[in-house]
Amino acid sequence: MASALRGPEGRRGAWPPLVIGPPIGSAAQAPGRAQERTRGVLLSDRVVAQARRRPDAVAICQWQDSMRYGDLVGAAGALATRLRHRGVGAEHRVGVSCRRSLELPVAALGVLLAGGAYVPLDPSHPRRRLQTIVADAGITTVVVDDVGRQLFEGANLDLVGVDLTESSTPPALPLPDEAAAYVMYTSGSAGRPKGVAVAHRAVVAFADAVAECFPLDDTTRAGSFAAFGFDVSLLDLFVPLTCGASVQLIPDIDRADPRRLERFLAAHHVTWGFIPPALLPLLDPQRLPDLRDVITAGEPPGPEQAGRWSGPGRRFHNWYGPTETTVCVVGTELSGTWDRPLPIGLPLGRSTAYV
Repeated sequence: MASALRGPEGRRGAWPPLVIGPPIGSAAQAPGRAQERTRGVLLSDRVVAQARRRPDAVAICQWQDSMRYGDLVGAAGALATRLRHRGVGAEHRVGVSCRRSLELPVAALGVLLAGGAYVPLDPSHPRRRLQTIVADAGITTVVVDDVGRQLFEGANLDLVGVDLTESSTPPALPLPDEAAAYVMYTSGSAGRPKGVAVAHRAVVAFADAVAECFPLDDTTRAGSFAAFGFDVSLLDLFVPLTCGASVQLIPDIDRADPRRLERFLAAHHVTWGFIPPALLPLLDPQRLPDLRDVITAGEPPGPEQAGRWSGPGRRFHNWYGPTETTVCVVGTELSGTWDRPLPIGLPLGRSTAYV
């Protein structure tokens, strides 16, 4: 393609041949290409399985606050029971309006365990945008913390609080894997928010693809940076929870300042995580010695970032994918010096990409 752009008047036969490399990951594994798709498994099933395996392991940590896997699923199970009693069932769209605190993952998981599809309603977003999303998604129930409750007080909505002290076995609910797990709202081509519903089977397939690329396990300390209303939050919040990792949930005050973000990542010994391209040049990789894997996505990173963020003991990954195809569908590991735009890589897992 570069040759064609440099000399469009030339003959096609004079262009260099297109060479396709192996899928990302080790060439010996060729990750995901021959595996059968996991069937009949829900995103919430994976998190519950980790809680049964290691209930006392830390699931979520944010400075001095933390929550174990058993407590996470117990609190989410209690919330799910209350939601079911309020009429929430299969694929009901349920809003989640919480700050970036321990209540947030409990709220989202509780909606999933109730059979619903969660719809992020970020309290920091303009009220008019949130009202548009509520109306478009047909939301009648919103799970809230104290900030979310103040935001929606007086609206004709059923507001359900999160209680971290509650604990209950998640309710049994047969749900097909094609049921929606969440609905993300993008800006839309005309500026009006556009809802994209994503099924459990698609999210589980994405989680499997991520796990094939990285050795995520109970030794992983995953930094969760992505805004909850951005689908990359599935990558750095829910996917690690399906693998038994410890999620280090970065609060908004630390997300907003590069120096504070560095301190959080270093103090929490984050080993794996997503950093948006705009922040890459503002952070110093040398101050983050524990960070072994960096994923960036959302917009093209500067070519110089590949060299800055790769090296002995650290890998740099550039991924891409529209919301409609479940977070990211292509990606690659990059290193060294680049004098041209960075490639977005090859298909992840069982995805197929066409040019």
